[in-house]
Parts: sequence; structure tokens; C-alpha cells
Amino acid sequence: MLFSASCLDVYHRPALQIQLPYATRLSALHQFITIVEMTQILVLAFIVFWFFKDHLNTSPTISLDTDWFYRKPARVVEKIFVNFPNSAFGKAEQAIYSIAESVSALSKNPIKVLLPVFVSEGRDIESDGFSTSIGASLSFILFGFIVVLLVILM
Repeated sequence: MLFSASCLDVYHRPALQIQLPYATRLSALHQFITIVEMTQILVLAFIVFWFFKDHLNTSPTISLDTDWFYRKPARVVEKIFVNFPNSAFGKAEQAIYSIAESVSALSKNPIKVLLPVFVSEGRDIESDGFSTSIGASLSFILFGFIVVLLVILM
């Protein structure tokens, strides 16, 4: 509605047409002719609609629409497109959760994996009781940076 009001405003105030990015004819006759043309088109469309409106009411028929193809075999379609992906995504989700649980259990104390000698002796390894030297940790980090740098430069 706002757009149509702005169009009418442009036709009634020719000073606004000067700011348009295309050439326009600035005359009162042109404005009148445009309004008459629009009215003629609308009246003709209304007359055609009035004569053909009875043909819009069709008799009841059986139509084969495209939705018949998935409504008729609904159970098979549901199994293929709903149940199967749902179960597949559910199994994938459970697998990811089990992997994440394993990684988090391993990450609680990685020294149990890196130095299993301490576990076999029956000692509980706690994070505040035993830790590797900072030099070993930094060497692993430095080695990782060197590998990444070599991969980028190659």
C-alpha cells in the first residue's frame, strides 16, 4: 500500500519525477493518460473475470495429484524417509557420545595411559600428586608447531 501511494504521489507531483534515474515526460496530459490506461486495464480484467467466474466452479472429479504418490504408500514412505534416518542418526549420536565419553575418561588422567607402570604398581595417580615435567609438555607442543609449520611450507 505504501508503494502504491508513492507511485501515485510521483504522478501527482512532477517535481519528484526529476529525481528518478530514467527519463520521464513531465506533462499533466501524460499523468491523465496513465491513470486512464490503468483504469482501462483494471475494468477489462474485471469484465473478463465476471464473464468467466462461472467456469471457475468445476464439477467434482477424481484427480490424481502428486501427493497421491506418497499418501498411498504412506507406511513404506514413513519407514524409508522417517524411521530409517531417525534410527541411523540415533545410532550415530550414541556412537559419538560413547567416543566422547571415552575421550573424556582418558583425558581425566593421561599419565595412566602414557606411563602404565605406575598403574600396575597399584598407585593412584592424582593430578596434584604426580605430573610430568614442564619440559616434556613443552617439547610435545613445540614438536606440534614444527609439524604444522612444515605442512604449511610444503
